[in-house]
Order: sequence, then C-alpha cells, then structure tokens
Amino acid sequence: MARLLDRRCRECKNVKPRDAFSPDAGRADGLNVYCDDCIARLAEVYEGTKVCTRCEEEKPKSAFGRSRRHASGLAARCKPCARITKAESRERHPPTPEQARQYKATYESKNAETVAAYRRRRALAQHGLTVDDFNEMVRNQGGVCAICGKEETGLSVSGEVRDLSLDHCHRTGSPRGALCTRCNTAIGLLDDSRETLLAAIAYLERTAVASGL
Repeated sequence: MARLLDRRCRECKNVKPRDAFSPDAGRADGLNVYCDDCIARLAEVYEGTKVCTRCEEEKPKSAFGRSRRHASGLAARCKPCARITKAESRERHPPTPEQARQYKATYESKNAETVAAYRRRRALAQHGLTVDDFNEMVRNQGGVCAICGKEETGLSVSGEVRDLSLDHCHRTGSPRGALCTRCNTAIGLLDDSRETLLAAIAYLERTAVASGL
C-alpha cells in the first residue's frame, strides 16, 4: 500500500507502527482498525456467555456490542435486540431533518475510518474492482503513482496520508491505474485530453528554451 506511516488504534488510541496491526482486506488501507494487542485483550472480554436483558436468552459475549457504561464492557442487550430497541425508539420519536443531519455528521466523525472504507469499497465496485484488486494494482506499481512515480503525500481529514486514487476512463468507466492526488487532479483539470497535455508539454519546453533552461 501507499500509506507507510504509523496509524492510531481505534481502541487504545495509541499511535503504533503498521506492523502492529493485522491485515484486513475490507478496510480502505488493508489493516485492522484495532492493534494486535487490543484484539488479544478484547478476545478475553468476549470469552464466555451473557444473558440479554431484552430477549432473556443466553448468548456468546460476541453477540453483544461494546459499552463503556457497563462494568463488563459489554451492552446489556444483544446486538439484534439493541437494533430493535433503537428502531422502536425512532418510531416513537422520529428525528427532525436537522437532527438526522446532525446524527449523520456525528456518526461520520466518530467512525471516519469505517465510513472511508465503505465509500472506498463502493467507489471501487462502481468500476468493477474490489479492495484486493486495487491493492494488487498498487503493489504492481511499486506503491507509487503511475504518473510521477512518487508516493502519495496528500492528507485526509484525520491527518493521515491518503491512499492512492483510482484513475478511470470517464467515457467507459474502465480503471486505468492508481494515481496520487496531485496527478489525478491535474489530468482531471485538463479533461483527460491528450491534446491538451501535449500542448502543455510543448509550452513548457518552449518557455524553458526561451528562459535559457
């Protein structure tokens, strides 16, 4: 992958080397959001069973979501019951359009990596690719931009280095390669026109000569 910097664990919030995270093909950057140490600790939390306070069934602890409000670290209701409870609450108290927008903004802010991974999967699927397909494309390019041959340097909203962007033909939708933000933006501003690109090259060569370079 193009992103080679350290990353922050969603659980312990510590910044660690990338090799402290297990691979996860479903994520935008190919790594789990939790570090290996936290995964091992969470595995202990989820050992055994727990009784749901709604359906009153005894289920594996993995069937319960996380909750910092409970000493056990797990929610009182199992995940299916928690979804039902939330749906019933929304039906009784439907949110206003402004509340819905605020909820969406809050969710995306708290789950930035999850949202980014989902959007990446959806964007790639529109061009017939999976995350694994894209990762393979980047590996075949040596982890650098197919045009300038450099690693991505653009930063995301969270301050992390972005992944390379998938470039595609705007007429057919077919994927062409992985580009850095600067190169992808540059050819986009020139409407992917070979004639305009050649004219730009000729201009640079002409002005270089005039400038004595």
